[in-house]
Amino acid sequence: MRLANFTFFTLSSLALSVVACAGSDSGADSLTPTASGTAGVGAFGAAGKGAGTAGTAGASAAFGGASGSAPLAGAGGTSVGTGGSGDAGASAAGASAAGAAGSATSGAGGASAGAAGSAPAGAGGASAGASGAPGGGSAGATQAGAGGSAGTTSGGSAGTTSGGSAGTTSGGSAGAGGSAGAGGSGPACTPITISGMKFVSGDPGKAGRYRATIAPPQGGGDPDDLSLFFEGDAGGLHSLTAAPNDNYKTCGQCVTAEEDRGFAAVGRRYFQTAGTIDIDGASVPSKGKLTATLTGVVLSEATIAADATSTLVPGGRCFTLATTTVSISTGIGSTCADAEACGDLAGRVCDPATATCQAVACGGGLSCTGQQVCVGQANGATQGACYPSCTAFAAGQCGTTGACVPLGFGSAYGFCKAKGPSPANGACGSDDLSTGCASGVCINDNQPTPVCRAFCDPFAASPGCPGGTHCGFEGVCNSTPVNAASPGGPCGPGAKAGDVCANGSGACISPAAGQPLLCYKGCRVGGADCAPSQTCQAVFADHPALGLCAP
Repeated sequence: MRLANFTFFTLSSLALSVVACAGSDSGADSLTPTASGTAGVGAFGAAGKGAGTAGTAGASAAFGGASGSAPLAGAGGTSVGTGGSGDAGASAAGASAAGAAGSATSGAGGASAGAAGSAPAGAGGASAGASGAPGGGSAGATQAGAGGSAGTTSGGSAGTTSGGSAGTTSGGSAGAGGSAGAGGSGPACTPITISGMKFVSGDPGKAGRYRATIAPPQGGGDPDDLSLFFEGDAGGLHSLTAAPNDNYKTCGQCVTAEEDRGFAAVGRRYFQTAGTIDIDGASVPSKGKLTATLTGVVLSEATIAADATSTLVPGGRCFTLATTTVSISTGIGSTCADAEACGDLAGRVCDPATATCQAVACGGGLSCTGQQVCVGQANGATQGACYPSCTAFAAGQCGTTGACVPLGFGSAYGFCKAKGPSPANGACGSDDLSTGCASGVCINDNQPTPVCRAFCDPFAASPGCPGGTHCGFEGVCNSTPVNAASPGGPCGPGAKAGDVCANGSGACISPAAGQPLLCYKGCRVGGADCAPSQTCQAVFADHPALGLCAP
């Protein structure tokens, strides 16, 4: 029996975990050693500001077929914040009346009435109450104190028989204006610092995005990030609160932050409500070249609507950022940890041998030399960098400081990356130069944050995955739910074509149109993984080295 009707299957239709392999925003496809090939094909997160929902990771199932970066501000708009300035206290002019006119008693021949008091109008109250801190309560609405009443001394009484002299006493001086009430006070903003600023994405001449890590940690356990977004390459000093920078929808120089920027959800979001940014004239933000100084920046909690309009959250939290200068160069020879730091994803890579930005080395007619394999570092790239090749699942391939990352899905090939610091099952992050883990590799594995999982051989009799995990086709232990069917058994009601079965090493398909789904064991085409009565049939269009055992 041939499974010819199922050669349309792609591994992205299988319920496998997405593995970040050649970088946190990048990946590798199944390429052959010492030859150029197609670079990673993970979906690429949009670089635009987006409409407010968090971007999701790209759904490539290929090991190293990169998970699409969940852009801070792609389809998920970047964070925006709250806590606007408190309303200024209303100032009212003192209401002092002029001194009352002296009243001359009408005696015979009485002198003229006392001169009208010329007391000046009561002085206006002190300046309005100071604005509350962003996020603070409204400033006190205390009005300026009313001016004191004008003197009421009347003019002297006129003579009662003959005309006496009129009183000469002028009206009394007006009372001093009362002091204005103090502005209302709100919660203090949390001081933060940033580190590790890097160029994330850009569209030359149009837009550029940068991201840094916030300290101290905010919210839960996921990363807290500050982002800079530039619409165009305008230099000079820019107010972050003057239009059009007063709203996320229109800002050309945008400073935003996100708490807990995880894979499943995003916590509080913040948008600029004070400060300036001074961009050096030699900067080209859209191409990853930036020197800029942030001064007096306040980020306030906000929400963002579907059209990217930001709205401050009343009483929300806020951050203050000390004066900070960032300087990033992405040219050839610049230090890097991933291709995004090199500014030109179509023309530069982060060379794993030197940790510097270099021109693309393979793909598009270019080939690696010696025992090397071409790995795509940028999502959707057709070119890549040359890594030392290795044999997957074989010990000692990359020395004591490196790990052999399998290209997966039936391939015996792998490529060497430096080991990272995180322990097994611990939270981790990886880039184009490091696995992020002391053993294994950093993967999403349906967890709130990426974790370190062990490598495993899905075709071995005992892959060796710890309890609670199984060995997937991608060559990494994972906890993705699987159908309970064993090879040859029915997948049962509710199963869907492409569901993973056989404890992670098989797939549910129908042997013929209209027939129930059965579980077929995975195998390497041309290998000896199937029973004598079966052959390994290539059924996956995107990974021809991987098949399923069938009669």
